[in-house]
Amino acid sequence: MLLEFSVNNFRSIKDTITLSMNTASNKESTHSFQVRNYHLLNNIVIYGANASGKSNVLRAIGFMRNLVLNRPKITQSTDHLPHDFFRLNTETEQASSYFEMVFFLENVKYRYGFEADSTTMLNGCIAMSMVKKRVYLSAITNRNFIMLINKNSKKALA
Repeated sequence: MLLEFSVNNFRSIKDTITLSMNTASNKESTHSFQVRNYHLLNNIVIYGANASGKSNVLRAIGFMRNLVLNRPKITQSTDHLPHDFFRLNTETEQASSYFEMVFFLENVKYRYGFEADSTTMLNGCIAMSMVKKRVYLSAITNRNFIMLINKNSKKALA
């Protein structure tokens, strides 16, 4: 279950934007449901003026999904990632794009994010939080390996 999605420097999105499924109030209604302490919306609508970036939010989610699920294939077939940065500013040409998702899976809250430029996935990070026991994991990624570190015990997991 998606809680939040954040992105920056992707297509028409320069600064960080966050799509949140969290309700404005912590009251239950017919338009929301509860997961742990969070009241999440059943559905959302993205609206705005023409060419304001609505479709690019959905493209960013698709890009993140594609990169996570197909990263080995993409990096083996080419030396370039399909990085589509914000083109209306010269400062962002060489900058990386940032993608992050916060979601629930079997009542456990996860936060997964990474930065990517045209050649590399940088600064990947995953954190996991359970109801009464918190476990924080960090993932260090580069083109060749992923290592998970349990921050509570400072031990590598994989």
